[in-house]
Amino acid sequence: MEEALRAAAHFDLSGRVAQALPWGQGHIHRTFRVETDGGKEYILQKINTAVFPQPGKLMEHILRVTRHMADAAGKSVFCVSLARDGHPWWQDECGGAWRVYPLIPNTFTLQEPRTPQDMLESGRVFGRFIKDLMGIAPKTLYVSIPGFHDTPARFDALRAAVRKDPKGRAQFVTEELEYLYSCEACACRLYQQALQGQLPLRATHNDTKLNNVLFDRSSEKGVCAVDLDTVMPGLAAYDFGDAIRFGASSAPEDAQDTRAVHLDLLRYAAYARGFLQGCADALTHAELDSLAEGPFSITIEQAVRFLTDYILGDIYYRVDRPGHNLQRCRAQLALARDMEKRAARMRDVIVELTDREEN
Repeated sequence: MEEALRAAAHFDLSGRVAQALPWGQGHIHRTFRVETDGGKEYILQKINTAVFPQPGKLMEHILRVTRHMADAAGKSVFCVSLARDGHPWWQDECGGAWRVYPLIPNTFTLQEPRTPQDMLESGRVFGRFIKDLMGIAPKTLYVSIPGFHDTPARFDALRAAVRKDPKGRAQFVTEELEYLYSCEACACRLYQQALQGQLPLRATHNDTKLNNVLFDRSSEKGVCAVDLDTVMPGLAAYDFGDAIRFGASSAPEDAQDTRAVHLDLLRYAAYARGFLQGCADALTHAELDSLAEGPFSITIEQAVRFLTDYILGDIYYRVDRPGHNLQRCRAQLALARDMEKRAARMRDVIVELTDREEN
């Protein structure tokens, strides 16, 4: 707490810092809610520089993105607080990197949807996010995590982890490995289509979990997307798919009872409707055709990432208990298997919604 209080004092806030309390459930950064004696509230984060080794470039990039979004929307919603030296971040004497965002009043986040309406609203937010960033050329974006959705490279990393096997864990996950390898060609298809120019790269969010959407407490409408660390060149299908993976699953992403994990088609359809409304006419026909494939591709990719981290000794994702990353992987695999069974219906929903919008 003392470290957070010292860091917060280096930012241009409204009033003197009164307290800083741990906040949120993120896997990557250390996050605090800061209050000032002027009654203002902020989100303070210590950036994980093992994941984001160039915090200066990251924050200059986020500042650019938030200003572009403010111009596109005609108003500033999510913005960056500057440090007292005028930079969008501050480095402490030990090399720690800190940043601050004003807390948007009268908003809340969800770890899971309460109703399909929550999915629809989050879909609108992330669809609008893609549309609002159309004015930024994808190739000019800072790539904060190279190869983030390079699915073939994720499989290569898994194989390398199995060969290295520093903790002797690979022998316990042969069933998981067999299923993942059987899905590799299908999971990599969107990536290959992008390489061949069949799908356009866009400025995308790349972390479209429900808990990265702020909702208005009064209207319960979606307000904006947060956590912009991974705004990079990407595919609309990946943003769509990751939102479905997280929000349309019947159970948490680390569910221990995988029998409870399946795709909720009502949530899926609601999100798809909101996403298409938010994008409006921004997507090409090829992108629309790719949307239904995004959830399976991303779910397999995420399972690969969880399993890779488990085999290597849990060095990337924060874990709360032994075997946590393996539980996460198994929950993703259960969801992917159910998506395979429902693939035809998932495609039909997109076709029906697209036809409705066009008519």
